[in-house]
Amino acid sequence: MASSIDFHVVPLDQIKGCNIILGTAHFIKTVEDLFEAIVSSVPNVQFGLAFCEASGPCLIRYEGNDDALTDVAKDNALKLGCGHSFIIYLKNAFPINILNQIKFVPEVCTIHAATANPLQVLVAETHQGRGIIGVIDGDADGILYDNSNISQLAEIAPNNSLFLQVQPGTDDIVGELIKKQIFKNRAKIKYSSLDTLKNKIIDLANDYIIEKINT
Repeated sequence: MASSIDFHVVPLDQIKGCNIILGTAHFIKTVEDLFEAIVSSVPNVQFGLAFCEASGPCLIRYEGNDDALTDVAKDNALKLGCGHSFIIYLKNAFPINILNQIKFVPEVCTIHAATANPLQVLVAETHQGRGIIGVIDGDADGILYDNSNISQLAEIAPNNSLFLQVQPGTDDIVGELIKKQIFKNRAKIKYSSLDTLKNKIIDLANDYIIEKINT
């Protein structure tokens, strides 16, 4: 039987200092297993999560170790109202710290977003229910990045970053010099100060540098 379909844009609440993970799972035990995956992955993580059931009374199940974040997750799951969707609000950790563990939870089917940006969820609704069809993650881009101008990248980089633009075709040469003479072919090194390390890299690459920027 043909059914009409409506589309909605549902903005999720942003909490300062928090990331949101949005996904779809498939079983009533999702909340308990997600809780265990998160707390066993990152010490001192603060989070709240909520899961929308898709059959029976279609309850919203929730869990967390931070009451405020759990309340936000509950409110946004109710607002979203998409069967088998889950929302995690995460603090004192980043999605990259726990995403693999979440993906390995047997109930988890899809991760739609993992972000600290403004997040809108595109929802389709029929007579049967509501489902997630996509997300809009972040603001519209306002800058066209030109890789010939490193100052554009420097403007959005963290403080104490060093950017070097080197002569065309010499980036591998500079990288190899840094790897051998500074890192001594090791994956990690320790330096007394970041400025000391920056100066040593600049001295080593000096013959190849076109432009350098310290932020």
